[in-house]
Amino acid sequence: CPYCYRALRLENSRAKKKELASYMTIVTTIGGWQVLRQVEVRKYLYKLPKAVNADYVHTYLCEVVQHWVNEDGKCVTVSRPRNYGYGVYTWVTTRDMEIRDISKLYVYEQNLYNIEGEVYPIKRVIPMLKRNGYDGYIPKEISMRDLFILLLTQTESETLIKAKQYKLLEWKSGRMGSLSWLWPSIRIAIRNKYRVKDVNLWYDMMNALMYLGKDMRNSHYVCPKDLKAAHDRWMKLMEKVKTKRKREKQLKEIRVNEEMYRAEKQRFFGVSIYEDGITIEPIKSVAEMEEEGRVMSHCVFANEYYKKKGSLILSAKDNKGERLETIEVLLDRGKVNQCFGKHNSFTPYHDKILKIVNEHMSEIMKAV
Repeated sequence: CPYCYRALRLENSRAKKKELASYMTIVTTIGGWQVLRQVEVRKYLYKLPKAVNADYVHTYLCEVVQHWVNEDGKCVTVSRPRNYGYGVYTWVTTRDMEIRDISKLYVYEQNLYNIEGEVYPIKRVIPMLKRNGYDGYIPKEISMRDLFILLLTQTESETLIKAKQYKLLEWKSGRMGSLSWLWPSIRIAIRNKYRVKDVNLWYDMMNALMYLGKDMRNSHYVCPKDLKAAHDRWMKLMEKVKTKRKREKQLKEIRVNEEMYRAEKQRFFGVSIYEDGITIEPIKSVAEMEEEGRVMSHCVFANEYYKKKGSLILSAKDNKGERLETIEVLLDRGKVNQCFGKHNSFTPYHDKILKIVNEHMSEIMKAV
């Protein structure tokens, strides 16, 4: 283009008419308010008959939304009404603009008024925004309206934009809740001129450091030279510690419930069924049930079957002592409730195990 020097993309088409639509944002000030005026721009192109030897181009501009932001960060939205039809929202350009209370709308409906468009190059900004760090740059993931509100209401956002931590500012604007636990670490990064480029990776690493009890104010941890390597290292260590603590919790739970389980199920411990190379016996302790669940990869321990008074858990093994399937017998009914192998699947021995248990059910029920 000879005027704006942008590269033009030629489009070959046999269409006789075409409509182009976009938005333009005018940044200005009125009476101490920061105002964003959103203008809808439409361009209609028509191919006229060859006899006319001309084309018809019509440009249409209509202001559809205004955002008025005061120095306290309060935003008032003025707009034309919107129509919804055929899955598309359109502006009612024949109606006047009115103040809209968009706070009562769903979030996606509120976003319909938060329009982004090409910014008109001549801008006017209230002094408060300039004081709070706005220098004309708009991070990609933040709308201009939201950026102005953040800079006028949050000192943290002001600090981030002045430190040019734009990625952190984008990430912070998209999160809900307080991040006070992470702010001291962010200040350390700013002090060391450490630019956080992959915020999600850095955030996960900081979560791991907090879990491991590391010093969140130490630049050695907060500002790694190789973020990915540091992230992988601390995440791996955190998973290792979590596994260890989970195991300690399980062992504690086993010790607490062992005596109760033995008192409840000890009368069944003498039952032992052997037939066709398969041995079926009750699980004699909570520790043994934990091992059964871990080896068989099912929920017999995780779902606390050792606390169920109305059922008995048995383990079927082959001649080598390898576990085949785990069986639950309902003691009040004298029947098998479930019988599964590894990963809650059936083994080739499933039907045989069920047959053996049902044939010897009377031996089990004698101990009830």
